[in-house]
Amino acid sequence: MSKTKILSVLITLLILTGIGSVVHRGLYDPIIESRVKEAEVELGLIAKSISTSYDKHGHLPDEGEWLELLLDDNLIKRLPKDPWGKPYTYRLINDDSFILLSTGSLLLGPKAVLVIFVKSDMSFIERSLVSNET
Repeated sequence: MSKTKILSVLITLLILTGIGSVVHRGLYDPIIESRVKEAEVELGLIAKSISTSYDKHGHLPDEGEWLELLLDDNLIKRLPKDPWGKPYTYRLINDDSFILLSTGSLLLGPKAVLVIFVKSDMSFIERSLVSNET
């Protein structure tokens, strides 16, 4: 193969690689955005189940028992995974507030999905939703 042909093949590969990265970035952002939205919705549903458990038992579940308690009370049907296939994380802040986190959003995506819930008069309200570029 001549030097001109090799150079022409290399230039073609560089151009295709550049086009591929532009196309990839264009596809990547909508996929991440849809996963972030899905995680936000699922966190809201999990929070609703935790609130129902609170109404039934009079306290928020401990960190080690939250999934089993929600399963035993038939508030969820399966152990939830976030859109990245990772488990959701529950952290008890105090008697009246907790955090839910999409673990996969930290590991695989450019966004972190974290929600803080605080007890209001009749239910838990969302205090903060963090979904920032990293």
